[in-house]
Amino acid sequence: RGQSAEFYGMLFGAALAFYWGAQTIYNVCHVTYCGVFGRWYFQRESNSLVKSFTVAVTTSFGSICFGSFLMAAIRALETVVSNARRNAQEDGNIFA
Repeated sequence: RGQSAEFYGMLFGAALAFYWGAQTIYNVCHVTYCGVFGRWYFQRESNSLVKSFTVAVTTSFGSICFGSFLMAAIRALETVVSNARRNAQEDGNIFA
């Protein structure tokens, strides 16, 4: 029941796209929350949510996307390796 290299390539691509999108949304929210807290603590600004969200999706968005990509690549690789290990064990490979 061994899977082909094309299967694992497609699995990696799909997992990468899913994890990258999810991680980017999570990190935009995280940067926004941190910005709100920082503005509240240091400056006592009003309307800090809109300002923090604007910074997260403009000036910080490149860093957020790059960091999210690195995390997504690691998680996608974990997904492929886990799937390959499970398939090898089902095939009776004692080394998997």
